[in-house]
Amino acid sequence: IFPDTSAGTRAQENLLLGSGYFGGGRRTIASIISKYAPASDGNSVGDYAKFVAKETGIAPNQPLNTADIPRVAAAMREFENGAQSASNTRGGKTPPPPPGFVLDK
Repeated sequence: IFPDTSAGTRAQENLLLGSGYFGGGRRTIASIISKYAPASDGNSVGDYAKFVAKETGIAPNQPLNTADIPRVAAAMREFENGAQSASNTRGGKTPPPPPGFVLDK
């Protein structure tokens, strides 16, 4: 999917900062998770958001700023793939970007 973990991490962070998420007004953990892993796909949005909130120390409905996105993304990777994927220096897969997404370099 990506040539290395840091490229996948960068893609995920760019996705979360983009117009579909933070740049489009989704500026809380709860609002980001409800789109990223919707209940309609069988996800437990509440459990996911609580996990990310606990890992980041940011309440689910507290407004985020751009500096929070790397911590939020790391916690999301941990929830999705386990503790080993949260670090850029360890293994794990980052979810692929949507069709048409262009990775910023």
